[in-house]
Amino acid sequence: MILRPRKTAKLPPRALLEVTNVLTGSTALPFIKSLTRLKYKLLKKDDQEGDLQADKDWGVTVVEEDGLPASLKKKMMEIVLAVDKVKFLATELRDENFFHRIFINRMCTTDDADQQRQIDSPQHLWHTDGYGAPAGEELLTVVFTLYDGELDSESLSAMDVGGFLGLSNADDGHFTPISSNEIQSKPKSHTTSTYYPKTNSLYIFPGYFVAHAVFKVNPGTVRYSIVMFVRLRKSLIDGVTPDSYLRAEWAACNPDNKSVVCHQCWSAFVDISALTAHHIRSCKNHPSYKLK
Repeated sequence: MILRPRKTAKLPPRALLEVTNVLTGSTALPFIKSLTRLKYKLLKKDDQEGDLQADKDWGVTVVEEDGLPASLKKKMMEIVLAVDKVKFLATELRDENFFHRIFINRMCTTDDADQQRQIDSPQHLWHTDGYGAPAGEELLTVVFTLYDGELDSESLSAMDVGGFLGLSNADDGHFTPISSNEIQSKPKSHTTSTYYPKTNSLYIFPGYFVAHAVFKVNPGTVRYSIVMFVRLRKSLIDGVTPDSYLRAEWAACNPDNKSVVCHQCWSAFVDISALTAHHIRSCKNHPSYKLK
């Protein structure tokens, strides 16, 4: 057994929700065994045209939805619906249409794939979720993380073994790139934050507009991630769409206590006066600017 130093946990960034010790009881170990026995395939990297090593440089193996047993998908739907916020935001459908997509990533250094060598280079490049979703459909990102089969969420996290998550720290979920000339530019550090997923936990956030990236794991670590894109409800929340609700929540959840949000650009302000001044400036500088 490898002994790893304990490190102080950091608080989740902005409106990201963390749920720990997800798998419990007698069903936990059988679930993990079924997870490890699935047929994982090397995922081809398709973001760099002309990359001759595309088949071996993504660094993960995957099981797509068609390779997942129905029992696993049902179990994960039950798990995420046990989270009050997910149940509040999710579609009322409880069938194969509950998830827009569900799949599993396995990240480790023993697969026939190369990991990024630079510690500050993400394994999964900066992106937003929802590829293949119909235009205008918003999806809640829910990710179950498991490190080395460990069930105690407080004993192991990305702070110990890698695989941390970078997220936008901006009100609108974007980030400021270092250079506009690069196809996949790195963000300026002050526009992002870092989250360290714990083992046997969920992290939940609106990944369809919040830019994020996943970084490599340490040698010897095996990281399983069940990635779920949950369809949102169609009905309004407090008179606004689920999309507006989530964008306003993300913008207002900041360390500066700026809780008044512009529903045009999703910037947050300290009070109504500051928001009004912002509207005046915006209308003056951009005649096409319209208040929502």
